Amino acid sequence: MNYLNELHPARPLVPVAEQEAYKEPTRPVEWHATSDKYHTGLKVTYHHDSAEAGAQQVQQLSDRVGQMNGTQEAGPTIALEVQRSSDRETVLRLSVAKADTAQLEVLTHELYRQREQLRPEPERQQETFLRVDYPVAKDWNRDLELTRQGLNAEQIRAQAQRDEQQREAERQQRLAEQHRQEQEQRQLARQQEQQRRENTPEAQEQREADDRRFNQAVLGAAVASPGAEPESRPFRSYQSEQEAAAHTAQFVHARDAGLILLKEYINDNPAPTGRKVDETEQQENRDRARYVERNPAQALATAPAAEEKTATWKIDEVAPNTTGRAEAWKEVLDNSSYSYKTSEIRSTIDEQGIRRAEFDMTYRNDQPDIAIIHAIITNTNARAEAGQEVYAGVSVSESEADRAVRQVVAEAAAIQPHNRDRSMDQASATPAAEGAPEPRAAGAVPAPQGDEKQVVIKVDEVTPAPGARGQAEAVKEAVAGSGAKTGDIQSTTDGQGIRHSEMKVSYRTDQPEIARISQTLDAVASQQGSSVIEHSSDRAERREISKGYEMAQPQRTQEITR
Repeated sequence: MNYLNELHPARPLVPVAEQEAYKEPTRPVEWHATSDKYHTGLKVTYHHDSAEAGAQQVQQLSDRVGQMNGTQEAGPTIALEVQRSSDRETVLRLSVAKADTAQLEVLTHELYRQREQLRPEPERQQETFLRVDYPVAKDWNRDLELTRQGLNAEQIRAQAQRDEQQREAERQQRLAEQHRQEQEQRQLARQQEQQRRENTPEAQEQREADDRRFNQAVLGAAVASPGAEPESRPFRSYQSEQEAAAHTAQFVHARDAGLILLKEYINDNPAPTGRKVDETEQQENRDRARYVERNPAQALATAPAAEEKTATWKIDEVAPNTTGRAEAWKEVLDNSSYSYKTSEIRSTIDEQGIRRAEFDMTYRNDQPDIAIIHAIITNTNARAEAGQEVYAGVSVSESEADRAVRQVVAEAAAIQPHNRDRSMDQASATPAAEGAPEPRAAGAVPAPQGDEKQVVIKVDEVTPAPGARGQAEAVKEAVAGSGAKTGDIQSTTDGQGIRHSEMKVSYRTDQPEIARISQTLDAVASQQGSSVIEHSSDRAERREISKGYEMAQPQRTQEITR
């Protein structure tokens, strides 16, 4: 627009003070455009011989502006204001929003033609002197660059559209990155505010009081009567529904789903109602199982003695861009200590971002726990087909021939789900050397066979201040003090500042400290924010053995020091 104002015809030389200079052109109309962040302004100056002539020119421009405003669907867009007027000069100002600058550009073309009509005949430009061409791409520099590459007008137009799409994609990416940074800053601010509240004297006193109550509960459980039932206390309590939802979203769909598998599959084939397996029958089952283990070819003649079978576990994630579900199921299966083996996990990700993983389970039909393995595979598929939530996306595939043979062998196996002996579950347990008596603590009640058990303790708590001991550390110290082995604490913190911790704990049923270990685990399970995950049969077994130790040591006392 300003360039149009500077266009003038060739100016002749005229004598000035004994020299020659270019003659100034006639300027009946002048204009100048300016722009700020939101608006574009155009200052128009009319030079005339009389006030009537100026009023006529102003009226002509006002009519044109009114015509343009009348054609806009959203209402008037051009604002016109007369700033000053005299006999020789009239100054106007037009203003539009930045998006409507093209309307002022149209007016400058008309002002240019009006000026050419008001100039003297010798100074006028020809009508075809000026032609306005707009760039096809973003600007003329880009047009020239693409032209030098040999592109024609149509190709330049297509490339301009691609450039615009790329700029829009980059803009969206910048907005997304900016949004992510803002979220991180808000989360950091929330964590800092949470830590600031936790560092107050009141919060520290509350943590100390909770720690004292926890220690008292652990010590109280150690001297509690054998008839106490920790099972009757709440397994877990939450401070709010939001806390419960956060815990469920983080843990239940992964490891807890696998734990439910091992907690429930034995109950699918219970003993007949009202029939209790006595000690004599249990001993016969143990002897038959050991005989089968020594003579697998004679007891299981229907299946090849050493041929390995393969069942493939397929586990899909329940949400896009998530992982860990297959690893959790594999870990639970591996920790069960049955005779099968699992392979490495293979996984792919589909177009929707869902991770689909699988791993192989290899087993042999001549193993004494083949009925248990058959129950695991069969019941997993049955629950998945029934639509149970924790089994969504889980399936076990195998050949029909392998399934049929395993079913026949499982029906004839000595160890069944309802009469199995937990001491036979640990496939990796090393039997005692023949003729060498096992060491035993004084007064301890000997178990039929020492067995190593594993449990997982989970603790949910508000993230402790730096350097402060949290509830997870207190739990680990109490459990280790009872005589059990504890692993390292694995912790994660969610967006609400809640720390989720877990640790693995192992103990043996023939330990002299089994009573204290059992009571400590029950005390931990009763505490708010803490949970002990273990097989229900393991829990019942350790409590039963613990009662036997307490009955064998009636005079035992404990010193409790503070």
